[in-house]
Amino acid sequence: MTKTEQTRLNAKMIEDHAKNQLMRFAHLPGFPTTKEAMRDYVEALKILPQEQAITSLIDDLVNDLRTREGLCRCPTAADIRRAAYERMESAETAKRACALCSGSGFLTIWKLVTYKGKSLVVENSEVLEGVDTEEKAKPFYEKLKAFQRVNPQGNNQTIMTAGKLCECRKS
Repeated sequence: MTKTEQTRLNAKMIEDHAKNQLMRFAHLPGFPTTKEAMRDYVEALKILPQEQAITSLIDDLVNDLRTREGLCRCPTAADIRRAAYERMESAETAKRACALCSGSGFLTIWKLVTYKGKSLVVENSEVLEGVDTEEKAKPFYEKLKAFQRVNPQGNNQTIMTAGKLCECRKS
């Protein structure tokens, strides 16, 4: 499956999920009755990137209706869109406040890379756990260079830095 086909499939799944979640409001006055109105509601929910986020938003809106007294009406598409944007903004604020990456979305990692023989073809690479700064990587580099001076026949190895996506961006 191509990336384009996968993207279309994911979009269709999100759309179907949004329609299913909207049906939870079907018993309320004000529920959309035309295709155009339903499309507006679905588009409002598709602001959220994942099925889980859509379900959570609808759960909260349903719970809000349960706490009200008297006749409840179906939220408007504008209400849903506003709530979705508030959720997205809240998530972005949390990402910017990430203690691990300081909001950049990326972490610096250090790796020991082993090449095949003396070539530049990577045979293996492993993350140096607990090494997150150049100061912490330097002792590993010095040990590696000392080892290579004593054992010149071994595979070529080096310590290198790389970027890794922070957990705050995976959600």
